[in-house]
Amino acid sequence: MYHEKNDKELLDLLKSGRNDTLLSFLFEKYRHLVFGVCMKYLKNEARAKDLVSEVYEHLIGSDMSGVEEFSTWIYVVTKNKCLMSIRSEEAKEKREEKYVRMNSEPNEHSVEELNWKASVVERAIAKLSPPQSKCIELFYLEEKSYKEVSELSGYSLLEVKSHIQNGKRNLKQILLKLMS
Repeated sequence: MYHEKNDKELLDLLKSGRNDTLLSFLFEKYRHLVFGVCMKYLKNEARAKDLVSEVYEHLIGSDMSGVEEFSTWIYVVTKNKCLMSIRSEEAKEKREEKYVRMNSEPNEHSVEELNWKASVVERAIAKLSPPQSKCIELFYLEEKSYKEVSELSGYSLLEVKSHIQNGKRNLKQILLKLMS
């Protein structure tokens, strides 16, 4: 009965009165294309099959009074469903990654490694000239501003900036020697 009609005629019949058999017929005509779009976006057969079912469920509840071309409309609906599914999956993965990061305890090896690195940096700072080591410690370790470092150390603001800049350069060279 519906096989002789084109999409426009089928859509007009559907708009004139809700007919689930007609809706199923029209959807079945495009099911393989819906699946193809889902595969293109999702690249996962099981997820694509699930989404094909979701698209059909969407059709059942949709008002198609404004639909002019069924094939274009079903393509847009399918594409939007795929994009929403991808966004939802990405958001879920980000939440899971955040949860894992928040709940993972550092292992003994990483704590030992951090302690070792801290001791190497402390030894390297001790090898700097006294003005450089004092400015580096205040600025980086105690997180003081240039002005606060100047007040606490007695050096001028220009001297503090110079000691920090030269101290960083010297610290890098010392660390390279200690690490090799």
